[in-house]
Amino acid sequence: TGSEPGGPAAPGTAPPPRANPAPFRRGGRAVWAREGRRLAFAETTPLTDEQDLVPERFSYLNGTYFDEIYHARTAWEHIEGVWPYEITHPPLGKILIGVGIRLFGMTPFGWRFIGVLFGILMLPILFIFLKNMTGSTRVSSCMTAVFAFDFMHYTQTRIATIDTYSVFFILLMYYFFYRYFTLPWNAPVKKGLRWLVLSGLFFGLGAASKWTVVLR
Repeated sequence: TGSEPGGPAAPGTAPPPRANPAPFRRGGRAVWAREGRRLAFAETTPLTDEQDLVPERFSYLNGTYFDEIYHARTAWEHIEGVWPYEITHPPLGKILIGVGIRLFGMTPFGWRFIGVLFGILMLPILFIFLKNMTGSTRVSSCMTAVFAFDFMHYTQTRIATIDTYSVFFILLMYYFFYRYFTLPWNAPVKKGLRWLVLSGLFFGLGAASKWTVVLR
């Protein structure tokens, strides 16, 4: 695509000029005939399969965006049972992304669905956490609303990145540890143990989604 037409020029001769190439935008793709003529799209159909399914322009509406290029692909590879492309972080986040792909197909909606769901579920968890800390419904509601419209949260949970899952599990980890930390000093061991176990469980799930959870 965009390469010089024809084969290499004979020694001592200049390569053949292109025949009146029409201008095309930077980053565009073109196919050239041997004689230097740019081919129309209809003329290139023998070169491609299912060309009617290729969008005229790629965007986040019909393709991957930002780190989705790694995570959505790796989620699909986990489904297919092939060696994953992205192995810089543990697989749980990509496996969760794969749940949406299994439900709705290898589409932008499919690989973003579970992340959006986890982003929504963070809100009641945060509200309960704040209500336990402050005892005020008004303060908890206000802070939860601020979090809901925070640009980072709003953006990250709308695309298939594993950060969504790590933050979700971090939130639960801290909530359950807070419940343990605020127990009376003379509380029975069994009463506090369940909170510690749940905190450790969600720490493990977070670490299984992204290594940065270990630093929390």
